[in-house]
Amino acid sequence: MHEATVAGSVRCPSDGLMVTTALVVGAFALLLSGCGQSGVDLPTTDVEFYSGYGSPVVLRGDAADPDVAWIEGYESHNRTAVVWPTGFTARFDPDLEILDESGRVVLREADYIDGTCGVVSEGRELLVPPFLALRLDCGRLPIRDCQIAVGTTARANGWPDREIAEIQFLDSEAQYRLVYEDGAEVSGRAPMP
Repeated sequence: MHEATVAGSVRCPSDGLMVTTALVVGAFALLLSGCGQSGVDLPTTDVEFYSGYGSPVVLRGDAADPDVAWIEGYESHNRTAVVWPTGFTARFDPDLEILDESGRVVLREADYIDGTCGVVSEGRELLVPPFLALRLDCGRLPIRDCQIAVGTTARANGWPDREIAEIQFLDSEAQYRLVYEDGAEVSGRAPMP
């Protein structure tokens, strides 16, 4: 099992004092002032591709949990451990955020994720972008229809070229309200196959 660690790296000016007591006190003061914490390590892999399948899940996490972040079945709530691409980290601000290798937030706590890349090792699922991840409210739309409608609605509205923050289905006829990451909104009816 992977044990996540907090990698604290302070990048603040130093006065060059070599006295151990002064360094300890100084480092403690800098950490208290919020001068830097790089994030929480996640289990990662260099595997770049694995056969994917449409298993709708939700992202969950807890800084005190050894896995830090995991996925749960959208309906079943069964927990599955996750492995991430090399360079991905987590932070809690205050809720879980997953950052890619460039430091950009790619997932947030409770995001709906439309599929994973399959079991990689030790029962862990691989999540590799681009993955459809957003806040989802199925409303009165039946779950199975909602799972179909979310993907078709996202693609019809520009995903993956335009990032989507939220889709809310308003009725059992797949009327939706979609919010992009930049705050713009559109509405319509989901194109159902």
